[in-house]
Amino acid sequence: MAADEDISIMGNEIQETARTGIWVMNIQSGEISNNVILDFGYHPVIPKGSYLNSLFDVTVADLRKPLVVQSSTVTIGNN
Repeated sequence: MAADEDISIMGNEIQETARTGIWVMNIQSGEISNNVILDFGYHPVIPKGSYLNSLFDVTVADLRKPLVVQSSTVTIGNN
């Protein structure tokens, strides 16, 4: 599986997301910083009919986190 490169997720305000605020998978290089993530993870279930790549483990605990990084090499700053 090819990875994306030079991905930047910076300076966002994310509010009231039922699950994880920011979730990245399979990123070869990039940065996640200066994001405000509020009121996340209050409904940590996978919606019926959703597709999740079976190569990655997903847990209810992950769905309660503001930021999840899987199979990626990214710099994580203050969020």
